[in-house]
Amino acid sequence: MRSDDTDNHKKDIFFVVITVIYLAVCAGIYIFTDLSAKASYVKPVPIVSSENEEAIPENEKININTAGIDELMKVKGIGEITASLIVDYRTEHGEFYSIDELLRIRGIGSKTLEKIRPYIKLND
Repeated sequence: MRSDDTDNHKKDIFFVVITVIYLAVCAGIYIFTDLSAKASYVKPVPIVSSENEEAIPENEKININTAGIDELMKVKGIGEITASLIVDYRTEHGEFYSIDELLRIRGIGSKTLEKIRPYIKLND
């Protein structure tokens, strides 16, 4: 191999290595930014279920757009932390337009949502 070919080969390898490093850094920044944006309204805290003795009757519903933490905790299945996350999310993002939006709250999955759905409502 000639000296010029060797130099060109080294340049090509250097370019490939720099490109791979650049792409890895960009991917890391994208992933970190995406995760931090998703977590901006979620507090990393354990979920505590509510065994509130003042639970609401089945025929009464709590408005998730106006209820405070104490009122939300009257719904069986919503503890203090989850109620706080609901209020925080509502403060940051505005009113809920669908009860299914509660799935965006950490600790509320589809099973919990179906459990609490009979006890919650949106605006009258």
